[in-house]
Amino acid sequence: MAHSGTARRSKARETQESSQRFQSLLEAVVAGVVLAGPTGEVNDCNQAALDLLACARDQLVGKPVFDPARKVKREDGSIYSSSESPIWRAIATRQGVRGEVLGVYRPGARDWIWLLVNAEPRLAVDGSVIEVICSFTAMTERYDASMRAWGQVFYDWNPVTDEIRWGGDERILGYTASELSGRMTGWMDLIHPDDREAFRREVDRVIATRSPACFEYRARNRNGRHRLIRDCRHVYANDDGQVIRVAGSISEIAEPRRVEEERGFGEERFRKVFADAATGMTLQNLDGVFLAVNRAFCEITGYEERDLVGANYRSITHPEDLTLNRAGMQELLAGKVPSLTMQKRYVSKDGRVEWVRNSVSLLRDSEGTPMQVIVLVEDITGSKQDEEALRASEERFRKVFAHAATGMTIQDAEGHFLEVNPAFCEITGYDEQELVGGDYHSITHPDDLTGTNCRTEELLAATIPSFVLEKRYLRKDGRTVWVRNSASLLGDSKPARIVTLVEDITERKQAEETLRQLSGRLLRVQDEERRRLARELHDGTAQTIAALGMNLSVVRESKVALDERAKKALNESMELADQCIRELRTLSYLLHPPILDDRGLAPALAGYAEGFAQRSGISVKLDLAPDLARLPQEVELMLFRVVQESLTNIHRHSGSRMATIRLARYPKDIVLQVRDQGHGISGKQGWPGEPGVRLGVGIAGMRERVRQIGGTLQIRSRPGGTDVEVVVPLSDPYR
Repeated sequence: MAHSGTARRSKARETQESSQRFQSLLEAVVAGVVLAGPTGEVNDCNQAALDLLACARDQLVGKPVFDPARKVKREDGSIYSSSESPIWRAIATRQGVRGEVLGVYRPGARDWIWLLVNAEPRLAVDGSVIEVICSFTAMTERYDASMRAWGQVFYDWNPVTDEIRWGGDERILGYTASELSGRMTGWMDLIHPDDREAFRREVDRVIATRSPACFEYRARNRNGRHRLIRDCRHVYANDDGQVIRVAGSISEIAEPRRVEEERGFGEERFRKVFADAATGMTLQNLDGVFLAVNRAFCEITGYEERDLVGANYRSITHPEDLTLNRAGMQELLAGKVPSLTMQKRYVSKDGRVEWVRNSVSLLRDSEGTPMQVIVLVEDITGSKQDEEALRASEERFRKVFAHAATGMTIQDAEGHFLEVNPAFCEITGYDEQELVGGDYHSITHPDDLTGTNCRTEELLAATIPSFVLEKRYLRKDGRTVWVRNSASLLGDSKPARIVTLVEDITERKQAEETLRQLSGRLLRVQDEERRRLARELHDGTAQTIAALGMNLSVVRESKVALDERAKKALNESMELADQCIRELRTLSYLLHPPILDDRGLAPALAGYAEGFAQRSGISVKLDLAPDLARLPQEVELMLFRVVQESLTNIHRHSGSRMATIRLARYPKDIVLQVRDQGHGISGKQGWPGEPGVRLGVGIAGMRERVRQIGGTLQIRSRPGGTDVEVVVPLSDPYR
């Protein structure tokens, strides 16, 4: 049984540690992470997710993270339907959704953010979805950086709301993206007055025909000069045919001489950006052969530049990712998508697997024909390892929760059971379906509810970090089961969750009750034996010695002449008889004072204190309540024995020359205090309270006597002595 208890406590610790590691890992992940339930609603998230979505926790938890109501769109500007979000697709297909790029409008920041999203379902044994782990990172800055590197300005215009957002190379016109962003009317003010009408007609034609187009016009830069620019735009419509997005890019059209002069500079700038970029970059032909690779890409894969140039990307791509890679490239080359973002694995030169996020675009000639492929490669091995560790921690916690021999529950702040494990069901006799949704109040013994509620409130208020409580549950079959509950908050979860380890201690409680009853019987037998011995000594042996003394007195008063030696022996015998009588009477009184039965506790304590002071030389001060009255016989006997043992310990151990006995009666209890002015409890004495000190038989007897009555015993050491305090409740039988 001891081994089983140790194993249960060990598993409980492992469960708590796993839960804490899981919560710490969730907050440590740089990417945004949300945990969605099988209905698509968010159950939990980390701070990174709230920061990326620019919202508070209560605005996200309990709601679909990528719900169309939040204005979620694809890269082509089309709006997501409810069934197309990554989380819903993961739930519907029971398969992961990876590398999804989508835009989310952030009302708090009043802007759009582009996210790269992965959604991974976690399945039960029967194949049903338990929850979906969804992670996402921001792509907006990467898009801006890419456009700046190519010397272009890009824009995203919503014709319905007239909102327009800008980004890219600020050197073309000299304006920042924030200065340009706003309404289309603001951009119209920068267009040359002679070109505005043609611009309007072209915009109307593009929207009406929904066809891509490029046209040229003049726009004023920050210096006040008008520059000739080329505006290439694409139109995106929803399922109803309404144009909801016009996206395009603007590049400057320079004079032929200036173009020729800056061509070399542009190529040099590209080579420098390509070579020195912290992100891996590759240039490939349409067959996937590396034409150029930069230093960062070589560091990711572990290959030298000479090893890669001329090789095909398939030679270093993980075999399991080749099909996905090939399908994505086919869509890109077919013009189905403007760009491609995917997560895949490279096999490095030393055999390690490196996870990367590839952003793929086509380089086209002046006619728009694809010529080459440029790929931005980001090493995401660390974040993948974080995601895997997160999943592993969650799986480990779930396995421990499900298979632990100790009962476990997860509750909300109101005490409702959110999850229960099989061991808890076995303890209470209820099925999981009967418990989940209910609360602990319904199965807790009424006498234990107040204590449980108080400790739970303290835990939720962060007054205490955890608590351990012994209480009773009412089983389904009506039986009462004793349990030991260890409760703590589940990490920093919002809303608060309480995890409780539940150990069945019914057998231990039954053993304790049996031991208590046995101890009580032993104490009663002991007291009866003391009373019998005291009576025998007083009525038997003491009377015999008294008769012997009387006979010796007769001899001394007789006329028979005795010599001096005989007279001396006779006198000494009479003195010895008197001494024996006194000692027998003292011993009889110590065993059981008859005055305790006849007149009560107060006179018995007064007589005992007086005799103790005479025998020990220790002054005893009595402070007894005048309204003490008679108490039940077992209470009076217990209090007398505590005083007796305490004074004995003061005489033997404390070094005090004074003792105080205070006995007070209150409406609900009796309080006894015995104090001394000695040197307190130390490890060298036979008193409890210090490490390594053995509990004496007398102290143990005191504790057991008090416990039998239902009272409490406290022994406190202080710099100026020791206090012994007993509190006995005056329950109805004793009133």
